[in-house]
Amino acid sequence: MADIDQLTERFSSALRLGGGDISAACQACLHVLPVRGAAILIGERHLGLWPWSVVGEDAARIESLQAVVAAGPAVYAFATGVSVPLPDLTTPCPRWPEFVAAMTREKIAGAMISVPLRLGMARIGTLDLFDPDPGMAAPPTVSAARRLADLLTAQLISAHSAGSAGWLTPPRESVLIHQAAGMVIDHLHVGAPDAYAWLRSLAARQGLSLSEVAERIIERRLPIAAALDVPPSNTRRN
Repeated sequence: MADIDQLTERFSSALRLGGGDISAACQACLHVLPVRGAAILIGERHLGLWPWSVVGEDAARIESLQAVVAAGPAVYAFATGVSVPLPDLTTPCPRWPEFVAAMTREKIAGAMISVPLRLGMARIGTLDLFDPDPGMAAPPTVSAARRLADLLTAQLISAHSAGSAGWLTPPRESVLIHQAAGMVIDHLHVGAPDAYAWLRSLAARQGLSLSEVAERIIERRLPIAAALDVPPSNTRRN
């Protein structure tokens, strides 16, 4: 109990010193746990999980790839409510072959932990932690990550009640993706799920992130009609 209390106090202190918003919360995870990257992901309608705050270059790359393939530890943790420690991002995993293939292709190594942000059966998003050391995914760190996830969930619920923009304002990237999806819906006359799947297929085909594809579509640098050879994929994995 003393260790949990100490972890809670250290996290709360780092959060306050950082400014008390969602970015500060993400940064605080690095102050209290032996990790080099962290991401707080929020589940958005049709888009699914999207990083609202990321710390660390590798963490940003991992989350970008996970968003494109719509599969991986965070997607599974969000769908099931179960924490997912992944000691080696390069080890073949039949549950998320696209995700592991992307990690291998990008030469990203290390360990990852995904913990759902949940209240009872309701799931808000996930907390993802990264480190080059496979030992990071050991049980003590997973337990500590679960405690931080509880604290983050409480902060998100409190922010919702208070209408705190520092926690509830979607990042620019997700706004662009929703806008681009709307353009795809209007142009192709498809439903929202197919529009987002189409954007993911296009991103994978072009080797771009979802936000890069969205920005190019919005700016007419990537006309939708010119990308119609990229078929929408209705198959998603958790």
